Amino acid sequence: MRQRSATKRVTQLLAKGVPFANTPAFDEWKRECLRLGERAEKSLLNVLRSKAAGESEKYGAVLALRLMGYEAHGKGYGDDLTYIVRDRHGRVLLGPRQKPAGKFVKRKAAQKARTASPSKSASVR
Repeated sequence: MRQRSATKRVTQLLAKGVPFANTPAFDEWKRECLRLGERAEKSLLNVLRSKAAGESEKYGAVLALRLMGYEAHGKGYGDDLTYIVRDRHGRVLLGPRQKPAGKFVKRKAAQKARTASPSKSASVR
């Protein structure tokens, strides 16, 4: 029940958007973030994982996590954007997806090399 309540509060806070810095509205937004407490961690991480969440919600989630003492930042751009979040002890709570290793990677690299080389039928005479 408490997690559902935290999720609702996080959704409401992020829907407001982050106000401009150094304004009374921003100070109030920061106080609201801190009132969410540690129970909001899962909800904020889920926002960063979500493909449905917009940029403003994800920005708010990163900022809220930072205010709560987490190390949080984005890396990359566009479709390659990933979020990295570490707790106070340096443990990674959310990070970039790891690429598969082994034969699969070698097979994919070989396929890529074949498709990148020009075909004989397209050669100029």
